[in-house]
Amino acid sequence: MAIWGATKLTESNWLISVQGTAEQVRDIVITALDGDDTAGVFELTQGADWATRRVGPAANAWLSTNVTPAQLAA
Repeated sequence: MAIWGATKLTESNWLISVQGTAEQVRDIVITALDGDDTAGVFELTQGADWATRRVGPAANAWLSTNVTPAQLAA
């Protein structure tokens, strides 16, 4: 998923910053999935609250840059 500048949140969840409706993004994303994979598209807007636990530093950095800084769990 490097072509989208994606950052891995968890083993099967990715963070990407793209333009389009949730439906448009979903339809693009599913072209890269296997037949038994699932997909969900959620909008994270600037100023939204978030918190993580056991998430890698790259994902936390992506969230801090693209959403807003938040407290990280220990």
